[in-house]
Amino acid sequence: MPPVFTAEKVFNTAIKIERNGAAFYAAAAKQTSNEAMKKLFLQLSAAERTHAQVYVRLKGMILESQKAGKGLETEGILQQYLHAFAKGGIFNLTMDTVKALAEMRSFQEILEFAIERERDSILFYTAVKELVPKKLGRSKVDAIIYEEMAHLATLNQELARHK
Repeated sequence: MPPVFTAEKVFNTAIKIERNGAAFYAAAAKQTSNEAMKKLFLQLSAAERTHAQVYVRLKGMILESQKAGKGLETEGILQQYLHAFAKGGIFNLTMDTVKALAEMRSFQEILEFAIERERDSILFYTAVKELVPKKLGRSKVDAIIYEEMAHLATLNQELARHK
């Protein structure tokens, strides 16, 4: 049987994803001399930092509403998805995205990497949303998912321009 996921573990993961994204985009901004791309990467970095703050607040509210150590009410596919995530089947949270950026040689490579990360975060946050009761802020997770979709669309447009 897969392990029971605590709210703390799930939201710590979301916070780490967002902080990793913010660091990646900040480093990408430093790496480029293209002013338009620098501005885009700085905007994305700021958005990811804001998302991390939202997840910190949601985590606090949810932990407050649950008894310490109580697992989230997940079952079936959602529990299997989170289990695959925890085992590294969805994300590689140990990857140093800033180090990975240093090895990228083109805007196209950077954009493709960023697109993959945004797509993965949308998938994860869609599952996270199901764990957040409406009264505790499910709409905040929806808003982050929408923003991540906007990031994905913007990055895809930039990629099309650089191909």
